[in-house]
Amino acid sequence: MASEVERLQAALAGALAGLAGRDQTPQSCRGPLSVGLDVLEVGEVALSLAAQPERYARRVYTDAELCECRSSCGTLDPFALAQRFAAKEATLKAFRVLDECIPWHSISVRCDNLGKPSLELTGAAAALADLRGFGELEVSLIRVGGLAASVVVARSQTC
Repeated sequence: MASEVERLQAALAGALAGLAGRDQTPQSCRGPLSVGLDVLEVGEVALSLAAQPERYARRVYTDAELCECRSSCGTLDPFALAQRFAAKEATLKAFRVLDECIPWHSISVRCDNLGKPSLELTGAAAALADLRGFGELEVSLIRVGGLAASVVVARSQTC
């Protein structure tokens, strides 16, 4: 039986292949790619939620993210929040953030009605994406065992 790490590696490989397969940009217009990856234990988010649920949630996540991550009985899903946290970190890694101060709320992960995730950038994150020339962003959210992960691919626009 595959270990949690092996299952995560397979999921990440599949996510990268899926992100690459969605690229419909003509070859002549493709700029360089930047990839960010983040993995964390869901237990870390669960501990933060247990210690200070509202303070932690409001500091890191947008209202829209919190709405998407609530169950029908109103409790926050630590797995869904951990995936979004990983996506925020992966975005910062893809953007090659150095000393820039990027607030958590300026990166929001939204899922459409089919569950496909996308990134919404505002404020400092949107400005940094523009400065770095990233016109296209793709995100994949992954959960394996007690781990949540995200891969973000940012492509510079050359056309």
